[in-house]
Amino acid sequence: MKILITLFVILLLIPSLLSAQEILGQIKIEPIHEREATSFSIDNDNATVIISTPIQNLIVETSRRNIIRSKKEEGRRIIILPAGTERLTFRAKGYEPVEMEPYNFGKKKVYDIKIIEVRAPRGVISIVGKGSVTINTDPEGATITLDGLPGEWKSPAVIKNIIATNYTITAAKQKYDSASITVTVIHDSIVTIPTIKLAPQFGFLKITSDEAALLAINNKLAEYARDSIMELPLGKYLITLGKRRYQTFSKDVVILSGDTMTIQHTLVPTFAYFDFSPLPVNTKILLDDTPSQRVLVETTPGEHIISIENNRVGKLRKRFIIAPGATRMIKEMDIQDPGDLLVESDAIAQLFIDDSVALLSVVKNNIPAGLHTIRLVHKDLGEEVRTVQIIPNKRKDVFITMLPSRSSAVLLSVLPGASQMYNGMVTKGLLYLSSFAVSVAGSYYFYNEYDRKNKKYNGFVEEYKTTTSSLRAAELNNLITASYPKLITTKDQRQLAFGITGGIFLWSIIDTFIFPPKYGYRKQEDTAYDLRVDSDSKHITMGINVTF
Repeated sequence: MKILITLFVILLLIPSLLSAQEILGQIKIEPIHEREATSFSIDNDNATVIISTPIQNLIVETSRRNIIRSKKEEGRRIIILPAGTERLTFRAKGYEPVEMEPYNFGKKKVYDIKIIEVRAPRGVISIVGKGSVTINTDPEGATITLDGLPGEWKSPAVIKNIIATNYTITAAKQKYDSASITVTVIHDSIVTIPTIKLAPQFGFLKITSDEAALLAINNKLAEYARDSIMELPLGKYLITLGKRRYQTFSKDVVILSGDTMTIQHTLVPTFAYFDFSPLPVNTKILLDDTPSQRVLVETTPGEHIISIENNRVGKLRKRFIIAPGATRMIKEMDIQDPGDLLVESDAIAQLFIDDSVALLSVVKNNIPAGLHTIRLVHKDLGEEVRTVQIIPNKRKDVFITMLPSRSSAVLLSVLPGASQMYNGMVTKGLLYLSSFAVSVAGSYYFYNEYDRKNKKYNGFVEEYKTTTSSLRAAELNNLITASYPKLITTKDQRQLAFGITGGIFLWSIIDTFIFPPKYGYRKQEDTAYDLRVDSDSKHITMGINVTF
């Protein structure tokens, strides 16, 4: 029984397999070409249809079944039809039939019809029916081709009524890399494939610079607008920006697919100006040892030496640094000679002169004339600030004290905890101070408490001496007996508090003698430090002079 069922199934499947194998492809009709009759015309009342095809077994059917004559030649068929509207149908073994739209054939006309076969590109054994495919690309407008199918389409496209099989779809567009994808067209279905992304063969260049600058790409001038974006093919480029009297800017860039390379640069001027107009009329001016007029003078950025000479100031000479494109006004006071500044202190602290750091607290400087800020900073003693006026070729002496005087040091010695905290022993100082404060508070409390109890006790005694009532006398005797021990206890507590207070005070003084506080002085002692500050660059040089 099983054998019979198997044979029955095989017999059912064989016709479908044979049918599938017989489908070789599709018949496609190209547009009809109409021309005047030639020697092929047999009758002036009829139309001549010449069918060119590689399909050997092609059968032509007409809707009115009125083919007058038919002739078969190598690669073509010639049929004669009466004038009028016909619907031609083409059939061939192994191909799906195709039917033309109704067409009006005229007398004395020859019609060329070209028929081509569209074979399935692969997997013909699995071809069953027809289907459609929807194709989208990014960007749109790409040319779409399918292997094995003639013709081209533009994306987005819907290609209908094609053999159901596998196709390789290729998308191509100018200035983009082509891309391919394989798709399976399913019978009686519309297959939508993922969007085919095409990689651009170009990138973008954005220039953000002076609009007046000239742009050269690979040493060739190019037009551009500020902040505009230019499209360039992929590759490496030398970008050059230039402008008269400005430094030329060059940079190698690589343009990648779809990327935007931004060059943001401000051209640096190759000029600067000195304005000598504020100088007196009779002033002789030398710029880098070259005579100059008392006007706006163009020069190059960087360092320059300016010398002036007149009757009032004599000869002055100074170095100036000017930035690109800057204009610097020169006055007499800008070139005046510097003055001397002697800074002394009774503590070694960190010194700042106009925010320039000097490492030692006793400093002798040559600094420019004018107002200057002196700041001394000590990690324990705090900060002291002074403002001084420096006069050219004059010396200014400044003493800044940061330590207490001798009398203040003595006062620190008698205040419990003060000397210790001043010397940086904060924990010990706070311990002395808090202990002393607690003991003083205790002494005060017990002193008042003893005084109150003593007055109360004495009151009981006096009343006991003067009372005439035996009952009251007995009561007072009990009160005196009960309050006396409490009075003695309070007295002992008072004495103890006094003793603790005195002990803490004495021990604080002893500790102060062991670790005495530093105190200041009011004139230069042992060591002096000589620092010289360059008036332009604030560069500090130091020499040390030690005296014994």
